[in-house]
Amino acid sequence: MSTSVAKNTAFMTTASIGQKVVSFLYFTLLANMLDVGDIGRYFVALSFTTIFSIFIDVGLSPVLTREVAKSKDKAQAYLQSVLTTKLVTSSLAYLLMVGAIYLLGYPGDIRILILVAGLVMILDSIHLTYYAVLRSLQDVRWEAIGMFGSQILTMILGLYAVNFGLPIVYLIWAFVFSSSVNVIYIAIVTAQKYQIGYRPRYDKVLIKKALVMAFPFALAGVFARVYSSLDTVLLERLVSDHEAGIYSVPYKIVFAFQFIPMALIASVYPKMSEYYACNKQKLSDLFAQSMRYLLVIALPIAVGVALVSGDVIQLLYGEEYEASVVPLQLLIVSVVFSFVSFPVGSVLNACNRQHIQTAIMGIVMVINAVLNLLFIPKYGAVAAASSATISYAVLFIAGLIMTRAVINVSFKALYLYAIRIGLACAIMAVLVYTSALYVPLGIQIFIGAVSYIAAILLLRVVTRDDVTAILHRKIT
Repeated sequence: MSTSVAKNTAFMTTASIGQKVVSFLYFTLLANMLDVGDIGRYFVALSFTTIFSIFIDVGLSPVLTREVAKSKDKAQAYLQSVLTTKLVTSSLAYLLMVGAIYLLGYPGDIRILILVAGLVMILDSIHLTYYAVLRSLQDVRWEAIGMFGSQILTMILGLYAVNFGLPIVYLIWAFVFSSSVNVIYIAIVTAQKYQIGYRPRYDKVLIKKALVMAFPFALAGVFARVYSSLDTVLLERLVSDHEAGIYSVPYKIVFAFQFIPMALIASVYPKMSEYYACNKQKLSDLFAQSMRYLLVIALPIAVGVALVSGDVIQLLYGEEYEASVVPLQLLIVSVVFSFVSFPVGSVLNACNRQHIQTAIMGIVMVINAVLNLLFIPKYGAVAAASSATISYAVLFIAGLIMTRAVINVSFKALYLYAIRIGLACAIMAVLVYTSALYVPLGIQIFIGAVSYIAAILLLRVVTRDDVTAILHRKIT
């Protein structure tokens, strides 16, 4: 991993930690200030629009990042053509969303929430296009600032609305305002720093080529959005707002950790695309290091959260959310599979194997939908959490099998590495479980962290040379 990748990862990781901490704090405050049903409706509205957001992007953002990373002189032409295309696709996606909410018979209050949230969907797609260009130029610091600042602004406006007893829709309007500010900010930065700005211009040949390349990404996006958001929608439709609210807590807790793989891949994916074109060995090395980095973080998160889930729910959300404990214990396992799926999917996409990744995601979407439809009516949030974990496991295993044919990596070494991490987690689990009988939650977490760090050092999962390299950003 080059110095530039390490630097960009540091930027994105720092900002993502801040953004996720603020987001998690914001949601926790809302969960304590509103009843479970209100939280359920709010969560459903945001999840519903997430499904339709892919029809705006139609897979163009990852293509934009990949192609500009290869030919930086085309950044201006790609940005203009992609944004012009999105003026059309955003209108079509919004109309499709409106038709869906009426077809599904949503009541008036949720319908209004979804209609307003649709504006957020459009604005987010615009600023993500600018971010895609900056990622390809390997300058993610502005994205990091915008991401964190936008979340702070959303929280301030949202808490103001709740504090003064305004309707829930004002929580969605807070997102609209902050997303609008984010669009203006990143457009100005891109124009001033790189002289890349938007003027309504459409390169027919270029966008046709981009759309052809984007088709697998678009399909993959549809599949991913459906299997990551369908459970929430079905919980509200097949069970109740209350059950959707119960599920929102474990979902938010688990999603809070997603900044780790997302920050890494935001920096790594352009490099993977570049290495595929010029240095296959560096691509293999970068993939292996990404997998090791994510495994050493994901496994202790899954084990640790599962062990203290009951105390965490009680402390942060109270007895009203006691039913969220088991779904959290089930859903946290998905962290391991979702983390390591990021580099697997990125390698396939960077190596022009996006059709393979798309096919896998389509299979996963079908599995997830079938499991949810069969078991949510009877088991509610527990079924949704189990289905999500199974889906992520299938996504990772199938993707890993396909990756073996694309790059030359010692997968045996990765398996042995994962086993050593598992042993370190087992040591941590025994100490945390035992200490729970005598000490409060905060000390349990401290014991878990210290014991895990000691274990990975003793088992040489992480060596002194690794620590030195990371501190000096000289990962190779």
